[in-house]
Formats: sequence, C-alpha cells, structure tokens
Amino acid sequence: MNRRDTLKGGVISGLVVATTCLTGCVSPFLEEGPLSLEQKVSRLKDFSYDHKPNNLWYDYMGELATIAEFTDRYIDMLINSQENVPETVNILYPGSGYDVKPLLIGLKLLHQTSVQEVDFVYTEIGSLDLSKVGSKKRVVNWHKGEEDLRSMLEKSFRQYIQAGLIENMVCTVTSTGNMVSDGMESPSMSVRYSFDVCTSDGYKRLNLNLSYNQSGDRDEISHDERNFFIQQDADYLSGNRRSPFLVDVRAKFWPPVAEKRATAVYPSYFTPQQFEDADIVLSHQPGDWSLLQFDYLRALMQAKDRKENIVFTELFDRTWARHNPLPGYTTDYITLNHDDFGMNAEIKGTRKTAGGLVFMPAN
Repeated sequence: MNRRDTLKGGVISGLVVATTCLTGCVSPFLEEGPLSLEQKVSRLKDFSYDHKPNNLWYDYMGELATIAEFTDRYIDMLINSQENVPETVNILYPGSGYDVKPLLIGLKLLHQTSVQEVDFVYTEIGSLDLSKVGSKKRVVNWHKGEEDLRSMLEKSFRQYIQAGLIENMVCTVTSTGNMVSDGMESPSMSVRYSFDVCTSDGYKRLNLNLSYNQSGDRDEISHDERNFFIQQDADYLSGNRRSPFLVDVRAKFWPPVAEKRATAVYPSYFTPQQFEDADIVLSHQPGDWSLLQFDYLRALMQAKDRKENIVFTELFDRTWARHNPLPGYTTDYITLNHDDFGMNAEIKGTRKTAGGLVFMPAN
C-alpha cells in the first residue's frame, strides 16, 4: 500500500485543536529523472533564507555537510553494527527553535538503511519571562510565541518540499492547557508534523513533534549530584575553565536558589520520557549550553533502564563528558572532519570541533 494513503486526516489523542495539510507547494525544478538524496539536498542552496548570507552563524550548507558526515558515522557505528536494525529511530532536539537542518539525519537514515520511520522531538518554551538574573534580562528563544515559531517552521518545510526531500505534510495540534509562571500564562501544546519520504524502498515516514511548554520545573541539584560535579570537574581543577561547571549551569536561565523567584517556572530542556525514548540527542545553539549538558548528564545518571545514547554536539572538545567519566557508562567518541555546527562558527581564534558522545552502559 502507498504510505501516503495512511496520512490523510489522521488525529492523535487529546484535545485536538486542528489538523491541516500543507498544499500548494510545487517544486520550481524541472525533473530530469530520479535524483539522489544528495542532489535534492543541494537544491536548498537555491532558496533564499531570512538569515544574512555573511553571518557565519548560519552557514546553512556548511552545517548540512557536518550533519551528513555525522549521520554517515552514526550509520556505520551504531546501525550497521546491530543484528536487528531498529524500525524507528528517535531524535531529541532540545531548545530547537525553528532549525530544520537536522531533518537530514532522518532523511539519510530512511534512504540509506532499512529504518522505516524517524521521529524527531523538538522542545521549546516561549512567552514566559523566565530569564531575569539580578538586573539582567536575557532572551530565552528566537521566536515570538507559538504561532510565530510554527510559521517559521512551516516556511522551512515548504522549501524542503519544493526541493523534493519530503512530501504531503499533515499537521495535528493538540492543546494541553497553559503553563503559568509569575502570573503569566502561555499555551502548552504538542504539534505533530508528518511527512512522506520517497526512497528506493518505497515510501517511509518522517515525523516532527514540537513539544511547546511541555517540560516541568527542573529539580534542584541533589547532594550526591553536587559532590559528583565538584569532585570530577577536571577542566576547572586543571585551570582550563575559568569557573566551575555548576556555576556555569546556574549562570543564565536557571539562577541559584537564592535568586530564584518563588512564582516562576524554570523548565528543563526535556521530559524524562522524551529522553528515555531518544536514540540521539542534539545540542545545537540551545540557549544555555552548560545547562543542557547538565540536563542530559543528569538524565543519563538517573536512567532506570540504561541503553546506548549518543549526543551530537557543537564545541565537542569542551563538553563535560569529553574530559570526565560518567558513573555507570563507558564513553566513546565520534570525531568529524567537518566542523560547521552551532556555536563553532561563533568561536574565533580557537579550535572548533563538532562530534558525538556515545554513552554505553558499563558491564
């Protein structure tokens, strides 16, 4: 059966606000026979983007090259080495904003392996004044609320549809109420985008689940966690980092206890279930890089059923896990030749690296 027939009119449980299909997107390219995935990806450079072309922070095609190399390494290292290739791969993108470049991971998995479905979970917060630390006020995201975020995502989807990478978008919005912080309300919702992907093995499925204001307040650091991160802080103890890791963790969007407002919500980057389901976690301009590291390291240490997890990150050599052992895990690394990814482009005069941290349960 053609997979496209299964997509029309689908809904998910909950308070469904709307289900829509994206139509009217026609490719501007004259087809000259079947094209490879790489040829379709190269079409993206022909579209105009909102970002300034001289801003290295948005080297679109450079980042796609880095993502492609990472995915090839992931396929070699984790997919091809397993006796049973998973039918579905789950990818968690905390603090995602409207960046759709990582969809290339899913597209390559669907085209190059027997994986049938790739599920992305994008997590974002918005419309909440969560960022006051002392007298400073920081921007916590790069969008103007849920409608603006969805509009920017869907603009990018249209470009991917026009390039022939994805087809037949269906969007289902499920409201889950409101998040309240300091007396301010912002909608909480789940938005599911589903696409067909035409491969040499037939149609497969790519999904993007936008989790908006879905995470609860982050638990305070326990006594055991504090002792671990203080005692194992190799970079700080050796003088390679100016401040302790836990100080960096509390410097931006999660202030120290004495500075937290009792009525404010300081949400974590993801829910425990989202992390438990994830095969890959992405770190790409999360807003608070140290805090995201803390969240995924805590989740690894608290996991009841430990499995192999991989984190694809910018500033790979500066991550905590690159220099410190994590209890209960052995750590392997994926090093890349390409380095255009996330914050790497912002750091001048120093070595820039992107790579993968592979956490494997210790025997």
